[in-house]
Amino acid sequence: MVADELKGSSVSHKPIVIWFNPWHFKTTDDLIRAFFRALHFKESSSGKEQIGKALDALAFVATVGDITPAAPITKSVAKGLKWASKLLRGSADTKSPDDLKNEVNKYLSKMEGRLIVVVDDIDRLEPDSLKTMLRMIRLTASFDNTTYILAFDQVVVDAMLRDSGRSSSGKDYLEKIIQVGFHLPPPDASKLQRLLLEQVDSLLKSVHQDDWDDSYWQEVFLGGLRQFIKTPRDVVRFSNAARLNLQFMNGELNPVDQLGLEAIRTFAPKAYEFLRDNRDLVLGPVENYGSAPAEDREAVKSTIEQAWSKDDEQLELHIQRLCRVLFPSIRRVDASGTIGWPEAEWRVNRRIASRDFYNRYFFLGVPEGEITESELSTILQLSDRDLVTNRLRQLIVEGRISRFLERLEDYTATIPEPVIVGLGLFLAAVNLTWRETIR
Repeated sequence: MVADELKGSSVSHKPIVIWFNPWHFKTTDDLIRAFFRALHFKESSSGKEQIGKALDALAFVATVGDITPAAPITKSVAKGLKWASKLLRGSADTKSPDDLKNEVNKYLSKMEGRLIVVVDDIDRLEPDSLKTMLRMIRLTASFDNTTYILAFDQVVVDAMLRDSGRSSSGKDYLEKIIQVGFHLPPPDASKLQRLLLEQVDSLLKSVHQDDWDDSYWQEVFLGGLRQFIKTPRDVVRFSNAARLNLQFMNGELNPVDQLGLEAIRTFAPKAYEFLRDNRDLVLGPVENYGSAPAEDREAVKSTIEQAWSKDDEQLELHIQRLCRVLFPSIRRVDASGTIGWPEAEWRVNRRIASRDFYNRYFFLGVPEGEITESELSTILQLSDRDLVTNRLRQLIVEGRISRFLERLEDYTATIPEPVIVGLGLFLAAVNLTWRETIR
């Protein structure tokens, strides 16, 4: 927004605005080279070519050693300076890092417009790269007629600088670099929610309409998911991760559960790991937690509650609420007696609360020997009994017929007639006994 205002300003000598995203680069050396390369502005200006050469020289020397003012000139830096002086002058005279910086300043100071460099998302850098970026801006690249605009989450950067031992207070260190700070207010909650829902609508374009349960989505959304989203960047992080997940397992899992679990994975990774590694504890015993002794229920309850508290403490309540929606069986821990749950309905709807589907959400695949949802749907839609019989014979060869018959029990009320006839002929032919009469 600030950069757009500067570009559109009515002053006679408009500034040259350059954007730089430092988190695109893997290594510190890549970051240094890319930073100085980014300062090669496209606009025509006196000395533009010479500035570019001086910046390339600075980038090279900065990658072979420390060139901050207080640092000694090592052999590697000296060799780099000889190469730099050849690039600039064609001579072999060794220059100091300050000479290279002055070479840039000589031309920048004559520019009519100011050079504005916008460095975005520095809080996404690794600690070492963050320190390198700040050190370059403060010392190596503190050029004349140049202003840097740094965009970052101060809480995150403070913590990284403090934890890295750079300073006892990250805030104190930043104050040595930043001359004027602007703190943006939190985004409007209603606008943020609208942005999130727009992204979800976009994601649903790849989802089968019959798979989407809007009332269940409202329960998941209002029951905790929306509380994970604090900034527009959170919306982007969540939607990017969810898009890949939905496309990869489209039709095999419940899309609402996928979105709910993706929110936990993205914003509460420790809770996600607990869910991934503790299926039997989360889903509970088949016979119900409610019938277990009170002390056993308290032990399970304590373990689960501790799992929710290992991430951001501000999210603990929302993690708990969302998990109680995704995994209704957790509510059994608080209950005495027996509580019935629609296990068959969960299987039909491919819910994460189903034992048959739980692991699929975490490993993004169908276990060997299982029947995929697309296979089951295809067989149930066959309109020719002979095609049904042939497909079932193939399942016998593959060793998956028993699992198919188990899954079919959940659909006894909706199996079409051609499938019933084909199934009957098949069972008679192979002398199998159906476990339950189809009605």
